[in-house]
Amino acid sequence: MRSILKINALCIAVALIAVVSLGATAADGAARKARVGSAITLESVGPDGADGHVSSTRKACRAQRRVAFYRVNSGSSVPSSEPMGSTWTRGDGSWTIPGPLPTSQYFAVVRSKHVQQVVCGSDTSNSRVLG
Repeated sequence: MRSILKINALCIAVALIAVVSLGATAADGAARKARVGSAITLESVGPDGADGHVSSTRKACRAQRRVAFYRVNSGSSVPSSEPMGSTWTRGDGSWTIPGPLPTSQYFAVVRSKHVQQVVCGSDTSNSRVLG
């Protein structure tokens, strides 16, 4: 009977060691990811749409980035942002939002992205006024 208890205790100890080592391996893998900066610009806004560019030192951080486009809603008491659409960047980092766009102030946001062994940073663009 004591040998069964010893075997059970040994199995529990081995399982705990496996869980701890797997957690350390995952944390080590996350720590090895390089952080790369990204910048987004809103280059033009017009009634027919808007366009801009995401730049980075790494091509993987320019291509296929999700860009969210917002309208600044300066309503009655508290300014807020209203989503107007989203798009993906092309290989060179350029992006376009089709119109029509109403008269307002706009800005764009690119969120962080994990690709290969890199974490591409997030950024918020400058704002531009239409009208």
